[in-house]
Amino acid sequence: MKFIISLIPAFFLTKLVFYVTNFEYFLFEDPFDFGKLLIDISVFGFFYFIAVLVYEYFFGEKLELKRQVSSKRTKSST
Repeated sequence: MKFIISLIPAFFLTKLVFYVTNFEYFLFEDPFDFGKLLIDISVFGFFYFIAVLVYEYFFGEKLELKRQVSSKRTKSST
């Protein structure tokens, strides 16, 4: 579920950055350009990674390290 929820802000932030920078690359309409494809995937991947980290910070499981303490003491032999 976290991957689907993280996909939504990553998609919109990528579209926003490309709109602000006036960057356009349509993989299936434009001629293949490896540089533009790399930029497209990298920007989306960056925002997706950040969105997953934010999701984990707010909604992830909190790890609690507990140490089991024994109340019985053993007698040491001398």
